[in-house]
Amino acid sequence: MLVNSLQEIRNNLFYLEAARREPIAQKTYRALISRGRVFLPYMASNAINFAPSRFIGYASNSFTRHEANASKHGWDTTVSIRKIISETHPRQIYNQPNEPLEIAFLKFCERNGITALNQKRTYWKLPEHIALSEESSARNLMDFEVSRLETTVRDQISKARVGQGKFRSEVLRRYKSCSVTGVNDPILLTASHIKPWSQCWQSPTEALSPDNALLLSPTWDRLFDTGLVTFQESGRVMLSKCLDKEDFTKLGLNPSASVSLTKAQNQFMEFHRSAVFRKHTVL
Repeated sequence: MLVNSLQEIRNNLFYLEAARREPIAQKTYRALISRGRVFLPYMASNAINFAPSRFIGYASNSFTRHEANASKHGWDTTVSIRKIISETHPRQIYNQPNEPLEIAFLKFCERNGITALNQKRTYWKLPEHIALSEESSARNLMDFEVSRLETTVRDQISKARVGQGKFRSEVLRRYKSCSVTGVNDPILLTASHIKPWSQCWQSPTEALSPDNALLLSPTWDRLFDTGLVTFQESGRVMLSKCLDKEDFTKLGLNPSASVSLTKAQNQFMEFHRSAVFRKHTVL
């Protein structure tokens, strides 16, 4: 479905801003910008950025949905965007070649590690660039993906963000006690995501899966959540170089601790080891 309002265009700009800041989405984001031929300039983070019309022209778009539109002709989005932005200005506005905007685009690409293809590009030159507020553009991709789900699933995933709701119930039912210490009082246990909630945007239902969880006592949950510890495929604990060994000892924790991991948990733990665990000392 094509966009029908300026707000729908803005919503897609917010999504792109979230993708631009998200490390694991940057490869997809850069490829999308690199291939673009028609762009809408906008302001965010005190800089001029560029959004391809072929992406922002579809309502509630996302990278997953965009793949499904790959066979569609981009001209339809151009016509739809022209109609919307012309309605908010006293004259018809067309996308055209623009040397100052082309220079700004190449600088934008350089700033964001994007290799722009050697091709002709056109731009929507508005009297004033659309501006995104810092607060609104601070949302992450997971927020956007969850907002587009069916209400019941959306509510469940939102509660899972803080380890509550159906997610917590399923994790308690499956694991029953702390994966490290064996503590089994539910009051002292946290359903902790292995792959963080915010990183499940490519498949939001991962945030509800008990396979993507450890049941942990408060101290272990804090260490695991902040990347100060992780677990090897064997289940043996790994301590970050950022963790003061003296503090670890004062907490009365076992440096040889281990957990029992299923094959499914290990798949998520691989992500934790590579993307969450703090391998090096922060200077």
